Amino acid sequence: MSTMKPQIIAIDGPDGAGKTTQIKLLADYLTGQGLDVHVTRASGGTPIGEELRKASLSMHPRRAETDVYISLAMHTELGYDLQKRKAAGQIVLVDRSPLAVLGYNMGGSQLADEQLAFDACRTLLKLWDIDVMVYMDADQDIMDERLLARGGSDYFESQGEDYRMRVKQGYERGLELLQSDASLVGNLVKLDASQSVDAIHQQLVKNVAR
Repeated sequence: MSTMKPQIIAIDGPDGAGKTTQIKLLADYLTGQGLDVHVTRASGGTPIGEELRKASLSMHPRRAETDVYISLAMHTELGYDLQKRKAAGQIVLVDRSPLAVLGYNMGGSQLADEQLAFDACRTLLKLWDIDVMVYMDADQDIMDERLLARGGSDYFESQGEDYRMRVKQGYERGLELLQSDASLVGNLVKLDASQSVDAIHQQLVKNVAR
């Protein structure tokens, strides 16, 4: 049985990076090691968060500021739940992180007040107190092919190519934020998401499940 300590592990990256697949594989691996694992998602994750998620993913037109406040509400409620679960001894795997505010709300939706997004991101990162942040990224063509194969789309996935490129740029600025302030996350791991599913999983195990 593994002696891995309770911690919060967030796996983030643009749509099509393969986060959900890797989280499931990592959860199965850790559970197989006899660990108490909880899987959740930043967009939702709690009863009130799941209700807000419906509004966030709906096709209703809205201002970029509105999406920031929806994200702030979802992520705030989830942050307290994460801390409760970690204190109870669980390893928590989270699909996405507060960096998504910079990727999608600031970058993709072209939020005019960038400071609003950065302030929200910093506040949420401090609340979440993430032990390991994993960022997955690949060439946009690869991620677009995966999205096409997956089928279906929500408000964010239905946006065009320019939007998706802005999302990546927003995430890049988020990574710069983490690298400039080491207190925001415990450990940052960047993975090449263009690799095979198994290769990425093995790297996750090596970097996360030590």
